[in-house]
Amino acid sequence: MTIPTIYVGCDISKATIDVFDPRSGRDLQVDNTEAAIAAFLAALDQTSSCLVFEATGRYDRTLRHLCDGAGLRFCRLNPVRVRRFAEATGRLAKTDSIDARLLSRMGEMIEPKAETTVDAGRERLAALVRRRDQLVDMRSKQRQQAEAAGDPVVAEDIASVCAFLDERITAIEAEIKSQA
Repeated sequence: MTIPTIYVGCDISKATIDVFDPRSGRDLQVDNTEAAIAAFLAALDQTSSCLVFEATGRYDRTLRHLCDGAGLRFCRLNPVRVRRFAEATGRLAKTDSIDARLLSRMGEMIEPKAETTVDAGRERLAALVRRRDQLVDMRSKQRQQAEAAGDPVVAEDIASVCAFLDERITAIEAEIKSQA
């Protein structure tokens, strides 16, 4: 006999995680810190639980890594998909506790594929690509400022910054290539 999966909804923000556990029917709030999340996971019935949350990038990182360490299943859902689910089910109110309940319900209804591990290589590659994009954007802005500099000292300084950014972009691109 298989144990049914219980989808625990987690609405993640920078400072807190709002949680809805359908077993108890209660809402709770956990600080988005390693210690608080670890305590929450230790108290959770992990045999049948699967945490469901929106992909929030850096804000869900600690939760994902602690779930990975505990061998706890989790589902990271695309925020657009969650919004469409909310619209389709008529649940348009927007509070963190309502969102946690919505995520739990969405898990029950669509039974998303659960993950149990964090792909560290993939996360590192994504971080490198994000950083490269940031550096390219900074360089583009510096070049635009150079066109309007008007002062030779300012223009020279901007050229120096662009040269530094070129070096950093090259270094990051080399690191990206070494990951592939």
